[in-house]
Amino acid sequence: MRITIENLNDPYIDLVVYWTLVDSVRRQFESFRDGFNSIFSIQHLKCFYPDALHQVFCGIGSMESWDLKILVDATRFDHGYNLNSGAVK
Repeated sequence: MRITIENLNDPYIDLVVYWTLVDSVRRQFESFRDGFNSIFSIQHLKCFYPDALHQVFCGIGSMESWDLKILVDATRFDHGYNLNSGAVK
């Protein structure tokens, strides 16, 4: 089925967003969670406030917002993609 502006609807957009942010990274997230949990029980994180966890994992004074430059500098393009690729823009 070809997607056009006429048949583009909220369920389609919701499914694309869900796949992009959840399904496509599920395996990686589960592997990270399992590895992290093997050295420090995730249940113990419940006793911390979110700000305290941010300081532990990101450092004190690192509350700056991410902007495009920070994201680009932290990105390693691969599999034929680069900064000028259409999918990146």
